Amino acid sequence: MNLTSNRFIVFTWMFLALAIVVVPAQARDISVCSAGCAFSSVQAALASANPAGGDTIRLGGGVFVGPIQVGINVDIVGAGQGVSVVGGGIIIGGIGISVKVQNLTVTQGLNGLAVLGLSNVIVQDVTVAANISDGILASDFANVTLFNVTVANNGLNVLGNPIGSGISLNGAATLNTSVVTITGNVSAGIAAFGNSTLNLSTATNVVGNGLTEGIIPGFGGEGIVVAGSANANIEGTTVSGNGASGIAILESASADIRNSTVEGNGGPGIRVGGPASVNPDFAATATATIENNIVNGNGSHGILIGDPSKVLDTATATVNSNAMNNNGGCGLAIDTSGGSSVEANINFANGNAEGSTCEL
Repeated sequence: MNLTSNRFIVFTWMFLALAIVVVPAQARDISVCSAGCAFSSVQAALASANPAGGDTIRLGGGVFVGPIQVGINVDIVGAGQGVSVVGGGIIIGGIGISVKVQNLTVTQGLNGLAVLGLSNVIVQDVTVAANISDGILASDFANVTLFNVTVANNGLNVLGNPIGSGISLNGAATLNTSVVTITGNVSAGIAAFGNSTLNLSTATNVVGNGLTEGIIPGFGGEGIVVAGSANANIEGTTVSGNGASGIAILESASADIRNSTVEGNGGPGIRVGGPASVNPDFAATATATIENNIVNGNGSHGILIGDPSKVLDTATATVNSNAMNNNGGCGLAIDTSGGSSVEANINFANGNAEGSTCEL
């Protein structure tokens, strides 16, 4: 055999070896139902899926027992909200994994959907309701995107202390929303703490949270609370009928609030500055840009800048081109004595109980 023939054989085997390496595993649909499917257990179906991704766990009708633990790249797709029901919650956690949860209901878990670690999760066409604590909990470096999702009636009242929000963010988690309704949750609609990032847009509705009877005043009740060093971008969002502040930006948090409607909340429509706990132990300055919003008919001030309790916190805000009408306090209230500062231009305020603008 000559040298040319040897080279041909070597290159042929190299080509075949590469071909074998690059051929991906074929994506599979793995069915789960009470009878007649590949599996009756979602957890067992996940154990059979390809960890590298591509497989879809398809749930039939019925109730599937959780908590379901997901640590691989996978899609979990039900037969419809209220048709496929996961009872006991879903826990997703891993390093760099991508998971999609679609067309189902999650209920009766400690948390409905818990996303931990470095996980990227898309939740679409899902109802998360009646869980013991948070409806959706995102922590660590989790990135969660919600589309056409309802988060309702999560949490408990424990001796006047509300436990559980619709959505809770901690660590450096990120939440993105579009076409989402958050309603009837015990503590807050959305609570963002730590260094988390909250991006709300396009028909996000935070309505009727924090209304449970018997809650101790000052404990929860906000539509949206952003505290710690968290950051929020709130655009095109409706925040109405919540028990305390509509939107509260507290401690060292920051926010851009634009083109949103904030009305009929029990406290101030938008509050910037102040502690997130009843016993604050550090000084902080919250910052916000508030532009082109409708802030009407709230129980206290329309927009409150600063910390009227004069505890430790201050605020810096830009307030431009907002409508602030028929609120129970001032249209725009500023705690100047506490060191807070405001740049305000071209705002419209009528029919507020204590006047258009006031200093506290």
